[in-house]
Amino acid sequence: MLDWLFIGLGWIVIAILSPGPIAGSMFLPDLLSEWSLLLWLFGYRPVFTLLVNGTPAKRLLGMYVGDRDGYPLPAGRTLGRELSFLAIAIVPLAILANVIFLMFGAEQRSFHDLAAASDVYLDN
Repeated sequence: MLDWLFIGLGWIVIAILSPGPIAGSMFLPDLLSEWSLLLWLFGYRPVFTLLVNGTPAKRLLGMYVGDRDGYPLPAGRTLGRELSFLAIAIVPLAILANVIFLMFGAEQRSFHDLAAASDVYLDN
């Protein structure tokens, strides 16, 4: 949820600082509906995970994404993790199943972490 706040604030700053309409639209939600999902899925999450081992919200909470040994994920596994996340996000009830699995599964890892053999760690 914090990541949506980060990306939403970024779009608001862009809209305020823009000298005129952005992409031919005078209505900010039109812009958000066109670009925010693409930016979120193919820019924000994977890029930050590759650069700083987690999204700004994860890093703010003292968490990072790594492989099973705690090392940073390589690019291929990061993209696989994000594509798995996308698959979960677009299937109805998959998010609920993911949360239940995360809470009650033996390893307490989400589906996209299992698919990429990754985990989320707390900084020491």
